This record gives sequence, C-alpha cells and structure tokens, in this order.
Amino acid sequence: MCGGGIIGYHGLHMLMGGGSAVHFLVISDTHGQAEKIRYVLSCQNTLPEALFFLGDGLRDLADAVPERMQTVAVRGNCDWSSAFADVPTERLVAFAGFRFLLMHGHEHGVKYGPEAAMKYAALRGADVLLFGHTHLRAEMVLPAGSKLEDLVLQRPLYVFNPGSLGYDNSFGTVTVHGGELLFGFGEI
Repeated sequence: MCGGGIIGYHGLHMLMGGGSAVHFLVISDTHGQAEKIRYVLSCQNTLPEALFFLGDGLRDLADAVPERMQTVAVRGNCDWSSAFADVPTERLVAFAGFRFLLMHGHEHGVKYGPEAAMKYAALRGADVLLFGHTHLRAEMVLPAGSKLEDLVLQRPLYVFNPGSLGYDNSFGTVTVHGGELLFGFGEI
C-alpha cells in the first residue's frame, strides 16, 4: 500500500512545448536507501517517461530502477566510487520541448544559495534547473527580464529541488502538458 503521495502541486506556465502529458520523477540524495526509490516507483500509476536523478546515491539506482525505465543521472559529491567516474556532474537534456539542466549543485555552491547555479543554467540555455545537495525542497520561477548579477534573462527560468529522498522522504514530479510545466513535491 502506498502512503504519503503528492503533498504539493504547483503549475507554472511557459509558452512552448505542447502535445500530450509527459511525466517525470525527480529524485536526489538517496544516500544508500534504494528501497525508497523502489517504493516511490511502485506508487506511480504509470511508469514515468524518465527518472531524473540528481546525485548522492548512484549505487541505489542500479538496485532499484527497472532497466526499461529511462534514467538521466548526475554524480553528486558523495558518489565517490570509481565505478561512477564516467557519470557527469551535470547534464543538459531536452524532453517535451524543454531544456533541463540537471546538476547536484555542490560545484555551484547551492548550499549558500542557488544564484550561481541559476546564472549558470541560464547561460547554458536551460529552461529548467534541477538540483539537489541541500536536502531542502525548493521551487521558483524567474520571469523573463529578471537579473542574475549582470545577466538579464531573455526567457523564464524554472528552478526546482526535490529535497532528499534518503533523509526527508521527499521527491519531485514534473509534468509537461500543453506547454505548461507542473512541478510537484511528494513524500513517503
């Protein structure tokens, strides 16, 4: 039986993308608790289009995620094993008409604030910044025209941290439908 569920669900609109709904899971900072990934996956009504994993628990993915599921993962500061040396610390990927920049965040000092990571994401051409490391849920949108130091955003930037599945039982969802991005927080 699945307990918990979505505890927050927020819609943010962007005028691009479209088509049918596409659902993604966003998980970070499992820190050795593969069973929590299995549990979250077992509670989904349908298999998500992809799992975005934001680091600190790469070993957990091999134990918990079915091979048929597309997984996009980045390495965190606690993913020390040489087995993960080829896993990048960031990835820019396109899904459902949006460009997602995945990072753990430690290389951009997110524990001291997300501003450096947000500026970096904007410079990389991302529409959405997904990061972990802080173990704290976060969601915000920077509208076009916002300033990040000397950079003026030409389009909105969506920023999302799912929190820590390993420590706080928190995960995230992103649904893209009809040009809208819908971000949600889940808790087990």
